[in-house]
Amino acid sequence: MTLIELCPMTTPSAEDFELLLNDPAVTRHLPLHRGYMTAEECQQWARGKSTLWADPERGPWSVYVDGRFAGWGGLQPEEGGEAGLALVLHKRHWGRGLTLARTMVMRFRSAGGYEPVVVCLPLTRRCVATLERMGLTHLGQVTEQGVVFNKFLWH
Repeated sequence: MTLIELCPMTTPSAEDFELLLNDPAVTRHLPLHRGYMTAEECQQWARGKSTLWADPERGPWSVYVDGRFAGWGGLQPEEGGEAGLALVLHKRHWGRGLTLARTMVMRFRSAGGYEPVVVCLPLTRRCVATLERMGLTHLGQVTEQGVVFNKFLWH
């Protein structure tokens, strides 16, 4: 059985995040990513992510699968009172996204997160039909910093 752990964003080393956030296979799906991030920049970024909510149990989290750093994800405050689900994984863990997303939403809800959960995916992610089959509602496209995303509501 696979062990999934959601840990504080400050748990992984800065080098763990540096490898993830500079992997071309990963960054091609991160259209708002703006170039190479040093280990120090990654560490500052992770600290910032860890303070998005007053209660750190609401996320986001670093993700470990079977004791190995797999990426990060969780819910982040969005405009309009929504919580946006983000999930960024090393390529070797891409098939785990749905399981991890469900785990994160459940943990967010158990920590008192009541905001509507939305998922915004870049157009490089061609999975509209899959997400609709999972019960998410496609709300259309939104533009963030000049980049178009497909936006879904998680029920």
